[in-house]
Amino acid sequence: MFQNLMIWASENWKEIIPNIIAGAALFYAYRAYHSSKDAAKAANSFALTDLRIRAKDSMNEADRSFQSLQVSCDQARADWEKHKIKTTPPLSRGIFDKPEQVLSNARLENMGRDLLDNAKKHLVDLEKLNTTELTQGLSEIKTAVIKIESLIPKVESPTEIIHRRIR
Repeated sequence: MFQNLMIWASENWKEIIPNIIAGAALFYAYRAYHSSKDAAKAANSFALTDLRIRAKDSMNEADRSFQSLQVSCDQARADWEKHKIKTTPPLSRGIFDKPEQVLSNARLENMGRDLLDNAKKHLVDLEKLNTTELTQGLSEIKTAVIKIESLIPKVESPTEIIHRRIR
C-alpha cells in the first residue's frame, strides 16, 4: 500500500507540488483576513476610546465655563449688594428688593445651567454610545460651551454702570 502511494507520488509530483503551494497560500490568506478583521476592530475601538476621552474633556470644559459664569454672577451679586448698601439709606432698603440687573444676572446663570444640562443629556452613558452619537454629543457640548462663554460678558455689575454714566 505504502509502496503504491510512493510510486504514484513519484509519477505525479508535478501536480502535487502546485496543490501544496496553493493550499499554503489559502492558509496564509485565511490568516491575513482574520488579522485584518482584528486590526479593524482594534482601530474602531481606538476611535471610540478617543471620542469618549474627548467627550469627557469637553464636558469638563463645559463645567469650567459654567463655573466661571457662576463666579461672575456671584461677584456681580456681591457688588450689587455693596452698591445697594453704599447708595441707599438704611431705612429705605427693602429686604427683598433687588435691582433689575441682579435678576437679569440670575436669568443668565439659569440659562447657562439649562444649556449645560441640555448638552450633558446627549452624553449620559459614554460606554453605550456609538461613534455617531458621540460625535453629535461632542458638537452639542462645544456649542453649549460657546453659548455659556458668550453669557459671561453679559453679566452686569454696578461698576460697569457707573463707568457707563461717566463716559
